[in-house]
Amino acid sequence: MQADDASAYEVRQGWPRTALYVAALGSLPAILMMVGLRNWSTLYPVFLVGLVPGTIVVFAVAGRVRRTARRELLFAIDAQGVFLGRDDLDRLPMREPWQRVDFVVYFTGRQSGDASGMTRRFVGIVRRGNIVSYRAMSGWSLNKRRATAAAVHFGSGMPVAKAPFQTVPRGSLHVLPLPREWLAANTVPSTR
Repeated sequence: MQADDASAYEVRQGWPRTALYVAALGSLPAILMMVGLRNWSTLYPVFLVGLVPGTIVVFAVAGRVRRTARRELLFAIDAQGVFLGRDDLDRLPMREPWQRVDFVVYFTGRQSGDASGMTRRFVGIVRRGNIVSYRAMSGWSLNKRRATAAAVHFGSGMPVAKAPFQTVPRGSLHVLPLPREWLAANTVPSTR
């Protein structure tokens, strides 16, 4: 960040949510292993049943713990543009300069092909009427007031708006067209 970035908005990977994530995934294997250790002679199979998923959990959470320890940047709006970090769908981080950003959006939707039907929150970048890049907000939420203040400051009056989506394609290379009436209602004249 530059000295001019006093009003920049950024979100970094944090410990509280990572700890909850690790605890949620690791609690059952840990309980099974402790029960197995309590009376090893008769309950060692319970320990082994906990050991296999416990090992899988360790490998599954190692990346997130590493990113948290580094306080990895997940999202930023600053003088350089808009930064979209890695998400839990393993999309690569990217930065779009202000010249390539019409505005920033946030939206909720279900990912196509997701059998759980879970609704997720996303943040994205709009260019020429399409959301060209987006990331899932996992373990963090957008502070709309601060993000808008940063976008207005650095993006010369650029809005941060809620986009109307219900289904989101699973891959990161999909372009999501925005409805014309929504664009007309949410686009402000450029002062760049």
